[in-house]
Amino acid sequence: MPFFRIALWIVLLVSAMLLPFLPGRHDPLAASLSVSAVVVCFGGLLLIPIGAPPTRRTIRLGEAQSRSAECADGVAEFLQ
Repeated sequence: MPFFRIALWIVLLVSAMLLPFLPGRHDPLAASLSVSAVVVCFGGLLLIPIGAPPTRRTIRLGEAQSRSAECADGVAEFLQ
């Protein structure tokens, strides 16, 4: 299922980028939508090398695991 979500986002972004180049009258909304799509894609490309989303998720999971371990240690000490 995640593959289809990613494919849908890619199709939407590429369509938005190509919208100003379709035949017809000039549409200011198409131009601004195209610029927005380019900015989103460029921002996503900047996140790939540094791995910000996986790193942030790992940090969150690590904090949650360390908190639960501290809680378990506290309960174990209390019960002894």
